[in-house]
Amino acid sequence: MNMQTESTKVTFGQHVSKLEDMMEDMGNPLLEETTDLLRLGTRDIMDPKVVSAVRQAEEVGQQRYQVFVSDRLLERSSHILEPIKKDKMSLFSCPPQQEKSKMIS
Repeated sequence: MNMQTESTKVTFGQHVSKLEDMMEDMGNPLLEETTDLLRLGTRDIMDPKVVSAVRQAEEVGQQRYQVFVSDRLLERSSHILEPIKKDKMSLFSCPPQQEKSKMIS
């Protein structure tokens, strides 16, 4: 049973066309020989904190999973429905945080 509406298909097609146009205009970002992490739509170079977060995401996720299983299933030191605390990882949509000035006005 196909659950997608016609408008969803049209929107998806439009997004694919925009991505194709971007790749024609800017070149294929996957073929670049840079170590920088680029935002596809704008080709902005990402903040080093974002790069670090992306590189460590799988490892952090595996560690969090192990803690979840240990605390909730094996040791039963936390309730199974207790919320999982968020990691404060830098993301693509979050601008880098500005350091607060230490000068007293």
